Amino acid sequence: MRRAAAAARSLLIGLAAERWGVDRGSLTVAGRKVAHAATGRTLGALFSGIYEFEDGKIASFHLYFDQAELFTQLGIAAGSM
Repeated sequence: MRRAAAAARSLLIGLAAERWGVDRGSLTVAGRKVAHAATGRTLGALFSGIYEFEDGKIASFHLYFDQAELFTQLGIAAGSM
């Protein structure tokens, strides 16, 4: 589960840095939000993960989130990607 949280955090940081034109290192994460202090911008999204197990081990993991909500927060119009 820690890997899933780290993957979600990395995804949010990467999207915010690219869209806002800032360095990834200038972004902070607190709770479920990515923030850029210099501009006051924030980005947050809820994620869900589905694990599949085989023989007591994780065989696969699928991460789901509301893309429309995330893109709206980033100012990306539907269909523009």
